[in-house]
Amino acid sequence: MNKFIGERDWVSQEVAHMLLHLPLQHGSRTVMTLDCRTPIEQSTAINLEDEEGDKGGRQQQSRLEKYISRIDDQEDVTLFGYRREARLLSSKKQYRLINYFPPYRSDPQHGSFKHFCRAKIILHYSFRQYLRCEEDSPYVFEDSTAFTSWQEAYRYCRECQLDGSRAHPDDYFADLPPPPADQPGDVFEDEEHEKEGELFHFQDIAGHPNNAEVHDEDLDNIGDRENNRLADRTPRINKYHDKNPELYSDDYWRDLKEAHPAHLEVST
Repeated sequence: MNKFIGERDWVSQEVAHMLLHLPLQHGSRTVMTLDCRTPIEQSTAINLEDEEGDKGGRQQQSRLEKYISRIDDQEDVTLFGYRREARLLSSKKQYRLINYFPPYRSDPQHGSFKHFCRAKIILHYSFRQYLRCEEDSPYVFEDSTAFTSWQEAYRYCRECQLDGSRAHPDDYFADLPPPPADQPGDVFEDEEHEKEGELFHFQDIAGHPNNAEVHDEDLDNIGDRENNRLADRTPRINKYHDKNPELYSDDYWRDLKEAHPAHLEVST
């Protein structure tokens, strides 16, 4: 917690919103982050808030564990469908937007392609225990076809989709599209701006209207201004006395404080 608060790249307002559980933004669609790593690689979620007299610090179920322990009526629901659909009180479906983590690459030459294939199978095939695809524990499809690597299982699933024997909804779990050809470079890189010319000296600008000599302020005695001491304040004395004479009475302010007391809730 101390490290979180002491981070210099977090502004104080954002830290306060997170500590008070206030949303930093509001959208018409719900965005949910889904950890696609294996259960061993996923971190443990701890609830730090007090609930019903508890002191907090209890372990929470991850989104994967909640899916595995789903009700029997959702036996055939996939992980993708389980996390995407949200039932509202009005019995209407609302589809969430899923933010996949980490972003595996679909390039067969990339080092994360194996994990990409595993995540694809995990998303679109229901299970009660986390799926495995190894030599001693192959993954078996509904047609009894078995595979010992996630890459082979994903290629077989793709072939079944192409011939129409199997269909899965689009999960948008793929690489981001390349930028348009007419948009070279990074769209977020800093633009080069022409440097402005040297500004005029502020003393020349200040003395320009009346060509008066400009005096520098004494930094050690900024509050002592000679023009304020020489100004005649007589016309301002009792200026509003005739309009509101009660304002100049001590009883007025005392009665006003008693009628509107200020309760300061200060605890020591």
